[in-house]
Amino acid sequence: MNHNIRARIPLLPDYKSLIRRYYSELWNAWSTTALQELISPNIVFRGSIGTAVHGIEEFKQYVNRIRAAFPDFHNHIEEIIGEGDKIVARLTYTGTHRGELFGFSGTGLE
Repeated sequence: MNHNIRARIPLLPDYKSLIRRYYSELWNAWSTTALQELISPNIVFRGSIGTAVHGIEEFKQYVNRIRAAFPDFHNHIEEIIGEGDKIVARLTYTGTHRGELFGFSGTGLE
């Protein structure tokens, strides 16, 4: 490939690796370092059962609520599809519902 052309084509970040890291480090390992590195301070996040959070502090609280309710929470990426700067991930979540979450008492069920 002509190096002049290559220099003019902007390289896209490896979004698939970022998604893998997000689920592996932040959600499976509960890494606060990954949370700080991967999440924008101005995040607007829409999560489980209609939950919406604004800003990294609210996002941290959301993650901690999930962790408290499902201490053995784990996700497994079944598939990642990416095109340009858009990524879609299909996951399987597992965990035991041990604590209250969104008004639902812990059931002890997996």
